[in-house]
Amino acid sequence: MVERDRNLYLFVSSRPTGETPTEDPVATITTKIGNEVARTFHAWLHNQGRDVEPANIWAHGAVGFIWAVADRWIVTNLRRPGPRWSPTSTSSSHQHSKPNKGVETMTISPTGEALRRALDGPFHAIKQRWRDEVTADDVVRDTALSMEDARAWTLDGVVRLAHRQFVTAGFPTAQGGTGTAADSVANFEMVAMGDLSLTIKSGVQHGLFGGAIVNLGTQWHHETFLPDAISVDLPGCFAMTELGHGSDVQSIETSITWDPETSEFVVHSPPHGHEGLHR
Repeated sequence: MVERDRNLYLFVSSRPTGETPTEDPVATITTKIGNEVARTFHAWLHNQGRDVEPANIWAHGAVGFIWAVADRWIVTNLRRPGPRWSPTSTSSSHQHSKPNKGVETMTISPTGEALRRALDGPFHAIKQRWRDEVTADDVVRDTALSMEDARAWTLDGVVRLAHRQFVTAGFPTAQGGTGTAADSVANFEMVAMGDLSLTIKSGVQHGLFGGAIVNLGTQWHHETFLPDAISVDLPGCFAMTELGHGSDVQSIETSITWDPETSEFVVHSPPHGHEGLHR
C-alpha cells in the first residue's frame, strides 16, 4: 500500500494538525492492528503448545517496526535497496569507502520531523541552519591536540562561526547583529552540541564581553567596539572570578574605580583571607 499510494498511507498514519483530538486516531489504529496481529500470534503459539504470553509484545513490536520502516522508506522516495547497500556486501569499494567530509544528509520520518519542529519551536529556522551547514569539523575538537593547539583551535572556531554569522545574534543590526537575544540563546544551545570549550569561548566573547558593551555602553561604545567584538577582531574577557568567592558575582568584593587625574583604573581587592584573582 505504501508503494502504491503513499498519500493514503500518510492519511491513515499521520496525526492531524491543529487542536488535539480527544482520542488519538493514529494510536487507535495502530493499537487495533496490533491487537489483531496479537490474536494471530496467540493462536499460532497455542497450536504449537508454546507460551502465549509474548504474543502481545511481539505483535505490537512488529506493527511499530513496520510503521517505522514505511516512514523511512517514504522519506527516501521509496528507493529500493540494491546490492550496493546490502549489509553483507563485500565489494572493496564498499569496505574502503571514506566518510563524506561535507555535510552529511540524514533523513527522518514525517513523525520525527514533526517532533523536531515542535521541539525547535520558533527557533526552527535557526537550528535547522546549523544542522544543514555546520559539520563536525566546525565544532568537534581533536582530543589529541595539545593545550596550546586546543586553545588556538577554539579561538579559530569562534572566529569562523562569527564570520559565518552563526553566533552574532543579540547585537544591534546597525553594528552587524543578526537576531534577537532569544535567537542568541538558540545559537548558544547549538554550539553546545559540539566542543564545550568552544561554547564557553563563544559565550564569553559574544555573551559576556559583547553583551556588556550592548547593555552598559553608549552609542559611542556600540559604534566603536561592537563590530570588532562581533567579528572577534577585538577579543574580549569578563572579570568575574575572585579567590574565595569563585564566580559568585554578587559576593565579589573587588572594586575598580576610575581616577580622572591619572586616567587610570584603580583596582582594589580586599586581602583578608585571600588575594584577588581575576580572569
